[in-house]
Amino acid sequence: MTGKDFMLRMMSCHKIPERCLVVAGRRMPVCARCFGSYLGHAAAVVLFLFGVRIHWALGLALVLPMGVDWGIQRWFGIMSTNARRLVTGLMAGFGLGMEYMWGISWVVNVIIVTIKGVLL
Repeated sequence: MTGKDFMLRMMSCHKIPERCLVVAGRRMPVCARCFGSYLGHAAAVVLFLFGVRIHWALGLALVLPMGVDWGIQRWFGIMSTNARRLVTGLMAGFGLGMEYMWGISWVVNVIIVTIKGVLL
């Protein structure tokens, strides 16, 4: 699997038309939940770079509402709304984005400490 194939699979969306937001009369190419998730990830990266941090447990907890919303829709047939999909996607994206940034920052710090140890 090439890097491009991997990215397309990771960013894939079902694109069900009634679950996609309509902006200025045009339907977005991704569903409301995925769009919210992308925005949340981007916000987490930007805020992390500006020094904003949240506890790792809060980051994971922010994913729960999306899972609950999806589960209710999937197993009980109670349809969600695009507004709810957008908000829960935003929360989950932000929480996961912060988790990713914590992980990346930890790896970078380990590499820096290792390099400093080797050079000294």
